[in-house]
Amino acid sequence: DGVLKPRTEPQPTTKEGLAQEMRDATMASQLLGEMRMHLAEGKVSRAPSEYSALCQHLLAHSGDVRKLPTAEVMPVPREKKAPEVLKAPVCIESRRGWKMKSWTMAFWNY
Repeated sequence: DGVLKPRTEPQPTTKEGLAQEMRDATMASQLLGEMRMHLAEGKVSRAPSEYSALCQHLLAHSGDVRKLPTAEVMPVPREKKAPEVLKAPVCIESRRGWKMKSWTMAFWNY
C-alpha cells in the first residue's frame, strides 16, 4: 500500500540484541544482512542527516512514499543490452543465466 511504518520496538542495546537483529535481517534478505554487516565493520553508528530528514518527512506524511515530491516521472525505455555510452536510464531485460543476479556485497566490496 506504499505506507512505511516506524519501528515499534526500541533499538537493541546489548550485543545479544544486536546479534539477533543481524540474524533476522540476514534471514529477511541476504543483501540487507550483508549491508548491515558492512556498516558495522565500518563502525557506522548514525544515519546521515539526509536520511534522518527523509525519515522525518515520511513520518510527517504518515509514511506514504507516494506523497514524496518528485521533479519528474517518465517512462524508462527497455533495452536488450546497455548502450555503448549511457546518456539516460534504461531498464535491461533479464536473461537466462544472468551473472549479475548473484552479485552480493562481496562482489561490490572489491
